[in-house]
Amino acid sequence: MYEGEIETLGERLLRRYLELWETPDTGARLLAVVRGASASPSASAMVSAFMSEEVMLPLARAIGADHAELRANLTGAHLLGVATARYVLRVEPLASLDRERLVAVQAPVVQRHLTGDLG
Repeated sequence: MYEGEIETLGERLLRRYLELWETPDTGARLLAVVRGASASPSASAMVSAFMSEEVMLPLARAIGADHAELRANLTGAHLLGVATARYVLRVEPLASLDRERLVAVQAPVVQRHLTGDLG
């Protein structure tokens, strides 16, 4: 997923992330993980370790930009926030927004975290 043009990484990453949440099998598991992590400190620590080692570290390596670890963590936090609002809390109109529209709106934000000016 991290292979390809860096300029389109935000869009590709977001699209794949949303697809995982919207696939019945993986979506149900992700929902259970997020709910469990928010309810239990030990579950939260396990999820945090997994995200750091298996998702954020490879993403940081793929970015190859300054502040890569911070960029990967900002991206992960943003994606988790979108998923929590959309799939866990079901906040409208985000929850019912067409996936491709959501990608069009949010991909530039994700791309900025990955490659843009961090101020």
